[in-house]
Amino acid sequence: MQQNLLSDEWQVLQKQSDQFETWSLILKLVAIVLLFSSLLIKVSLLSGLVFLLLWLQDAIWKTFQARTEIRLIEIERAIAEEQPLAPFQFNYPFSQQSRSPALLIREYMRQALRPTTALLHVSMIGIFLCGQFI
Repeated sequence: MQQNLLSDEWQVLQKQSDQFETWSLILKLVAIVLLFSSLLIKVSLLSGLVFLLLWLQDAIWKTFQARTEIRLIEIERAIAEEQPLAPFQFNYPFSQQSRSPALLIREYMRQALRPTTALLHVSMIGIFLCGQFI
C-alpha cells in the first residue's frame, strides 16, 4: 500500500517538476523575444531591468523545482531500497524549516547562478548591452 502511495506522489511531483521546467523555458523564450525586439527598436536600458526581472523569476521557478526534486529523490530512494517513507509529506517538512527572508533570497540567488539558469540570461544581458552601444 505504501509503495502505491509513494508511486502516486512521485507521479504528481514529477509532473509538477516538468511544469516548472516548462515555465522556465517559456520565461527564457520571452526574454529572447524581448531581446531581439529591444535591439530592433533600440529600447532604453529599462529593458535591461526587465531582463534582470525575468532572470529572477526564472530563479524562483528553479527554486520551486529544486524543492520538488528533493522530495522526488527521497521517494525514489525509498522505493529502490524498499525503505519506509511516509507518503504525501511535501509541505509539512518544508514548513518546519527555518525560512528567513535572507535564506530565501540566498536560495533564489543560488538558483539564479546555476550554469543552466545563468548562461542564457547573462548572454542575453551581454548582447543587449552590446546592442545599446553599437
